Amino acid sequence: MANLFSVIFLVALIVGIVFIRKAGKLKKSGMDNSRSKKIGIVSIAIALVAMVIIGIITPTTEPSAEPVATSDDKEEVEAKEEAESAIREGGIIIKDAEKGKYGKDLVLNEGSDAPDNIIGHFVPSGKYEVTNLGDKPTQVNVYKNEKAVTEEGWEEWADTGDIALLKPNESAEITIEDGYFVNADAPAYIVLNPIG
Repeated sequence: MANLFSVIFLVALIVGIVFIRKAGKLKKSGMDNSRSKKIGIVSIAIALVAMVIIGIITPTTEPSAEPVATSDDKEEVEAKEEAESAIREGGIIIKDAEKGKYGKDLVLNEGSDAPDNIIGHFVPSGKYEVTNLGDKPTQVNVYKNEKAVTEEGWEEWADTGDIALLKPNESAEITIEDGYFVNADAPAYIVLNPIG
C-alpha cells in the first residue's frame, strides 16, 4: 500500500514540476499560463497528500523476522536462570507486597499521622542463605516481633537481628531466631534457602 502512494507521490511531483515550468515558459512568451499553473499546483497538492498518507500508513520501524538478541539480553537470561537455580528444596520465596505462606500485616505507629505498614514473614527459625532474585538491589531485615517506644514517642521494633544489603543475584547468610520475622524492602524478590 505504501508503495502505491510512493508511486503516486513521485508521478504527481514530476507532473507538478513539469506544468509549473511550462507555466513559467508560457508567461515569458506572453501566453495565458493559468491552466498550466493550476495543473501544476494541483499535482503538487496531490504529491503532498500522497506523502502524508505514506507517513501515516508506513510503520516507523520495520519489524524483523526474528528478534536479535543482544549481549545484555543474553546476560539477563543467564542471570535469571542462575537466580532460579538458587531456589533449593524448602526455599521460601518472598516478593514485594505479597504475603505468601508466612506473611502477616504489621503496623508501627498505628493511629498516628505516619503509620508504617509492612509485611512480616514469620518463617521457621534457623539459618538461611538469602538470595536477591530481583533485578534491583534490596535490603533484607530480621526484626523481633516486639515494639518499643522511642523517647520521641514513636514505635520501632524492639530488636534488629541480621541485615543484608543485596545486589541482584547476590547472597548472604542470615539467622532467624524464634519470635523474629523477615522483612524485605521494596523492590523485593528474594529466596530464603535453609542452611543445614
